[in-house]
Amino acid sequence: MEGSEAGPSNVKVLARRVLFDIMQHQNLPNMSEKLDFLENYLLGYDDYNEAEVKEIKHNFSYYKSELKRRWKAAHSIEEKFIKKNNQWLEGKFTIPKAVNRPGRPAKAF
Repeated sequence: MEGSEAGPSNVKVLARRVLFDIMQHQNLPNMSEKLDFLENYLLGYDDYNEAEVKEIKHNFSYYKSELKRRWKAAHSIEEKFIKKNNQWLEGKFTIPKAVNRPGRPAKAF
């Protein structure tokens, strides 16, 4: 993923603009479908356990509600949205890195 950097304590840090660009490059008809795609993209990025999935969903719900509010304020015009929210888009979005435990893998029966 471009625009990402390693953060502290096994956390991956992305700029909100990167997420917005990924979402906007999808040929989906409306904002809700684009946001659903982005959420599934983040959840499928790595093999996460339940706690990590919960954290991603929590962080994404904040991002999603804030993005919708700002998108409506810009009257759904991308250029206007970017111009008004440039500072916010430069902010950070964190997702946990899946940590592989050392040792022998568990056997699936």
